[in-house]
Amino acid sequence: MKKQKIYFARHGTTEANKIKRHMGCLIDEPLNQEGLRDVYVLAESVPRYIDVIVSSPLKRARQTADIVAGALRIPVVEDSNLKERDGGSLSGKLWSDIKVETGGVIDIEKLRSNFEIDYKTYGGESPVEVRARIQRFLARVREEWKDKVVLAVTHAGIIRVCTLLAGYSTPPRIGNCSVVELEI
Repeated sequence: MKKQKIYFARHGTTEANKIKRHMGCLIDEPLNQEGLRDVYVLAESVPRYIDVIVSSPLKRARQTADIVAGALRIPVVEDSNLKERDGGSLSGKLWSDIKVETGGVIDIEKLRSNFEIDYKTYGGESPVEVRARIQRFLARVREEWKDKVVLAVTHAGIIRVCTLLAGYSTPPRIGNCSVVELEI
């Protein structure tokens, strides 16, 4: 199967990002002022030849996608397969509290240095479930936009798994409003 280039952008900053609160897909908050400023910078820096933007339905990603789409004058399509991972009962908690609650099994530094985190024990998603969602998204891209340049606006956890599927040996650092170009 021929690989396709897809750009993945992480949403702008939220208040939860600033205070290091785990959101996952269960906490749906908008961008803060810093996040909005950064998204306008992102909108000016993304390649002008993008044909379609596909966004997670969560507010922080959708706001990011709408601003970028406005600058490019292209449509946004929502895809729930791009929503952030379900952290179960850990959603909404500070990362410092999660580290204590999980005995250090899950913490923000491990999150940044691992492709996948298993939230199943806490009522959330397993890596297998997340990969299945991403594969559904990639199949949709290949079917609906096979000859198009796609920008997926999503979340750090989803982008990390996409880098794994693209063959990365270690996950890249994915800051707010960062863009990763992948051949998948």
